[in-house]
Amino acid sequence: MAKNIHVAHIGRKQIDSLGGVVDKEEASIKQMLHTTGEDRVLEDDTIPSTAGNPTVKDYLIAEAAADYVLKYIDQNMIVTYEE
Repeated sequence: MAKNIHVAHIGRKQIDSLGGVVDKEEASIKQMLHTTGEDRVLEDDTIPSTAGNPTVKDYLIAEAAADYVLKYIDQNMIVTYEE
């Protein structure tokens, strides 16, 4: 039986003080100076749990709620499969 597999990529995003992702193209210099860099799961239209660039922890919680199990994780990607 085939199982669904999700391969989500991790990337560096600029985060504001409220935890929101800042778009570098639209932010002012002042806004960028008040951000911090954070590793976030990159949005992928084929994986609903990636919407909004969640933190790695939040992504794994969302995947577990959707009955996906962690198979592999490193600094660049997370692989989960449907249980």
